[in-house]
Amino acid sequence: MLRPAPARLSLSTAAPAPGMLEQHYSPRTPLQLHPRLDAAALAALPADEGALLLVKPACLPTPSIRRRIRWLSETGAEAEIARHLFARLRELDDSGWRRLHAELPAGTEGLVPAIRDRLLRAAAKR
Repeated sequence: MLRPAPARLSLSTAAPAPGMLEQHYSPRTPLQLHPRLDAAALAALPADEGALLLVKPACLPTPSIRRRIRWLSETGAEAEIARHLFARLRELDDSGWRRLHAELPAGTEGLVPAIRDRLLRAAAKR
C-alpha cells in the first residue's frame, strides 16, 4: 500500500530508498497525464497508444480501445488503485505502445496524494 510521499530528493542526492527520488518507476514509454480520460478521449487516442484509467469504464466504445487500456479498480477504491498502479503501468509499458496516457486523480484526501505523487514521478522526464 502507498504511504504519503516524503520530501523529494534530486537524482544527485543519495536516497535511502528509490521511491524518494524525483523519478520513481518511470516507464520507458513516454507517459502523459490527464485529469480524465472519458470515452471520447479514449476514442481520439491514436491506435498505437495505450491508456491507464483509475476506474473501469461502464462501457467501452470498441474492442480495439478495450485492448489498449488497463484500469486500476472496478469500483474506484483507493486501496485497490494504489495496489495495482505499478503492475498495470508495467503491463502497458511492456505492450509496445508508442505513448501512454494515464488519469491523474484529483483531491487531497486518503491515498489520492500518494497516488498522484507516484504518477507524477512516473511521468517525470529522464
